[in-house]
Amino acid sequence: MMSPPLIKLVRALPVRLGTGVAGRCRALRADACELSLPNPVAAGESLVLIIEAPRRDPLRFSATPGQAVAREEDQIRQRFTLVPVDDATGRGLLELLTQLRKDAHLELCLEEDVETTIGPGFERVVLPHCSLPDLDGDAVSTATEFLDKPLNLPLVITGMTGGTDRAGEFNLALAAVAQRTGVAMGLGSQRSMLEDPALARTFQVRDVAPDVPLLANLGAVQLNYGVTPEACARAVETVDADALCLHLNVMQEMIQPEGNRNFIKIAQLIRKVVDEVAVPVLLKETGTGMSSDVARLAMDVGCLGVDVAGVGGTSWPRVEALRHDDDRQGIGEAFRDWGITTVDAVRGCRGAAPVAQLIASGGVRSGLDMARCIALGADMCGIALPLLRAVARSEDAAVDYIEQRREELRVALMCSGARDLRALRDRGPASVDGVDHD
Repeated sequence: MMSPPLIKLVRALPVRLGTGVAGRCRALRADACELSLPNPVAAGESLVLIIEAPRRDPLRFSATPGQAVAREEDQIRQRFTLVPVDDATGRGLLELLTQLRKDAHLELCLEEDVETTIGPGFERVVLPHCSLPDLDGDAVSTATEFLDKPLNLPLVITGMTGGTDRAGEFNLALAAVAQRTGVAMGLGSQRSMLEDPALARTFQVRDVAPDVPLLANLGAVQLNYGVTPEACARAVETVDADALCLHLNVMQEMIQPEGNRNFIKIAQLIRKVVDEVAVPVLLKETGTGMSSDVARLAMDVGCLGVDVAGVGGTSWPRVEALRHDDDRQGIGEAFRDWGITTVDAVRGCRGAAPVAQLIASGGVRSGLDMARCIALGADMCGIALPLLRAVARSEDAAVDYIEQRREELRVALMCSGARDLRALRDRGPASVDGVDHD
C-alpha cells in the first residue's frame, strides 16, 4: 500500500497497544504513528497497535516501535512503524485519513493564520458619496432574491465542510444561522457521502433551514474520477438542494499528495451534469479566483452563474502547507497568494458573462466590501472563514456577525444615494484603481 506523507492530526486518535498500554496518536500516516506513553516500549519488539477509528471497527496493525523522539512532561513520544494486518485495515486507514484531512482542515482554519498575505483589492474600489440622499435611511433595503427565494441580504454562507461528525455539527449550526438571518447556505464537498452514504447525515440540514436557498457541492474534477451526472443528481436530491455548485480547486489538488489532477474535458462533463440535474448549476472557484474565460465557458455549457472566489480570503495552498511536514509544505507556502484577486475576478467575470448569477467571495469581511462587490456587478456575496470562526463560539455570535454586515451594507447604500441593491448596481462605483467610473 502506498504511504501518504505525514498528515498532521490536530485532534489526536485514541490507540491501544497489544501490551495493554493506551495512548493517543500525535501524528499519523499510512505507515507510522507517534504515541505519547508513560514509558518507552523496547525497540524492535513486535506487538499489535489498535486505532479506535470513529464509526468503524478498530483498525489493527503490526507495530514495531522505534526510538523515542521527544519528551513531553512525564510522557515519551515514540514512533511506531505500522503494517496493516489485512487489506481491509489498509483500506480502512485510507478512508480514515480522508476524514482526518477534513477535520484537520476545520481545525487549521479555526486556529491558524490561513488567509492570503495580499488582500482582495476592495481598497481600489470607491463608492459614490451622496451628501444629500433623497431617502429615508430606515427604508433603505438590503433585501434580494436568489434561486427564487427571498433573502434579507445578498449573502451566501459559502460551502466549507461535511463528511465527519464534527463537520456535520458545523453544517447544522451554520444552517440554523442562515435560517435565522435570511441568507443562503452552501455545503462543503459531498464526495464523501457518495462514497459512504452513511455520511449523508453530515450534509442534511434542510430540517433546520427550510426556507433558505441551499447549495449542494461537488468537485468538478471528480467527474473524471467516477462521479457521474446521476451521482450529482443524487447528491442534490439527498440534501434537498436548490442548486448544485461544481467547485474548481486545481491548485489544492496539485498540492495535495492525494489530489486528483486530471481536468481534461471537464467542461464537456459539466454540460452533461447541467442536463441531468433538476436544479441550476453554478461553477465555483475556491480561493484562487475565476478568470473571465472560465466564466464565459460556464455560461456556454449551461450554468446559471459563477462564484468567483478570488484571492484575498482563505488560502487553500496555505492550509495544505500547514497540514504537511514534508516538501509539500514549501510548495503550499510558495503558492499562498496565487491567483486573481476578488475585485479583478468580479470585474472580469461580469464583463465576460453579463447575464450570469455572479457571487463575489474571497476576503469579503464587511458590509462595505459587500456594497463594493454589488457596485462592481455581483448579485450575491459569499463569506466563509469569519462565519466558521463565529459559529465555533456560538450560533448567536454568527447571527450577530451577519446582522452587523447587514447594517454596514445599509449604511453604504444610504450614503451612496441608493435605495436598494439594484440602484447601487445600476450606479456602479465612483472609481476603480483611481479611474472614474462612466
